[in-house]
Amino acid sequence: MKNKIQSLAAGFGFLLVNFLSTNTLCAQMTINSAPAPESNIMYLSTGFDWTGNVQYHGQYSASGPSQIGSFSGYVPGFDFMDGIVLSTGNVDFIPGLSTSTINTTTGTGSDEHLESLTGYTYYDATSFEYDFYTFDDTLVFRIIFASEEYSDYVCNPQTDAMGVFLFGPGIPAPGVNIAKIAGTEYNIGINSVNNGTPSYGSVPDSCESLDYASLFVENYPTGEMIAFNGYTKALTIKYPIIPCETYHIKFVIADGLDSSFDSGLFIEATSMVACVPYFEETLTGSTGDSIPEETGMAKYTLHMLCEYSYDTYEPITIEGSAINGVDYEFVADSILIYPNTDTGSVKIIPIADGITEPAESVIISYQQTCNMWEVDTVWIYDGEPSLADFPESNTKLSVYPIPAIHTLNVTGIKPKTGYEISGITGITVKKGLLNDDQTISLEGLDDGFYMIRFENGVRGALKFIINR
Repeated sequence: MKNKIQSLAAGFGFLLVNFLSTNTLCAQMTINSAPAPESNIMYLSTGFDWTGNVQYHGQYSASGPSQIGSFSGYVPGFDFMDGIVLSTGNVDFIPGLSTSTINTTTGTGSDEHLESLTGYTYYDATSFEYDFYTFDDTLVFRIIFASEEYSDYVCNPQTDAMGVFLFGPGIPAPGVNIAKIAGTEYNIGINSVNNGTPSYGSVPDSCESLDYASLFVENYPTGEMIAFNGYTKALTIKYPIIPCETYHIKFVIADGLDSSFDSGLFIEATSMVACVPYFEETLTGSTGDSIPEETGMAKYTLHMLCEYSYDTYEPITIEGSAINGVDYEFVADSILIYPNTDTGSVKIIPIADGITEPAESVIISYQQTCNMWEVDTVWIYDGEPSLADFPESNTKLSVYPIPAIHTLNVTGIKPKTGYEISGITGITVKKGLLNDDQTISLEGLDDGFYMIRFENGVRGALKFIINR
């Protein structure tokens, strides 16, 4: 525990040095607590397909004390420099010398999920939660837990506590705390991540572990960036989820035993990033979106926004009037991404069979997100291409199905343009005029793959899942 007589010393020289140091250091780490708490969602879930139902519990004032805010700036051992922070006290007091004391009472009460985790009642609780779904099968992000109670309350039966609770499909009711030390069942906190030494007056049965000093940073008394006595290093949280299913996540922190001595939970900005891919097409010997049977080739490179440490097979769909393995060399139903790389490719290589036949299509598609597939079509032709066989292709055509309202957004085509949607067999399933807002209703269509053609010759392919 910090010596309260020392932290309240009032010598003129001490106050002058502390004033100058604190203002200098605040320039290193800054806290912005003014924006509405719900707006902090933008810092966390970049690339996710959807977030909503954002809730905040805690003290907040645009011009006064708040328990939530965004932060930026360098702190030794943090490993990330921006994100959002939750505190059991006023977040504006976090920047400063470790020899200062942050001890705030907010009166925000306890938290039911922390209580269910430990059986204790808590104080000054604050939480931030929201719904989300993503195409990824693993939820990944990084956090740091910091506290004024380090290292005076290690192995104490009732310390400040934090949790990250996940709710949804495949999650045991009523939800699980996923904020655990990697590879263990230890909840992240003072009694699991610490300097490895029980404090004076500790209770041995209260220790979860003393083996993770390598994950801990002792900030007191030399720390000059933030006031907390100590904090964990950046800890990666991973948990398997079902792609495209809706989940609810809750970040929460609270004081234990009483309202004394604040703690903080830092969440890295944009660490919850969905690994959204995109295709890059390269055609050899091409005319527009077509390639000659004798000498042509189409290469599709899949670019990922993240890297894995192991072989990854990303599924693709190959369709069209050309027969896989007959009209072109066989293409597997997945693209291999090698470890520690972010690209993989597949080639469409026509087989010259000497048979004169109409142009044939190869349609390759990849699911980018829960709501959207990237689809591309290449045509294989014999001899010289005919403009009648290959209508103008508009690369600016973009289609974006929205399952929630059964609507197709279209850009690159003027309103009132006639359209025709057909299945892979060529049978027309819907036709009409593009609405003034450049949308087409998809009511009545089943999930699946379709071709869309406009009266001006522009055509494209789309694949959508109405009933996600």
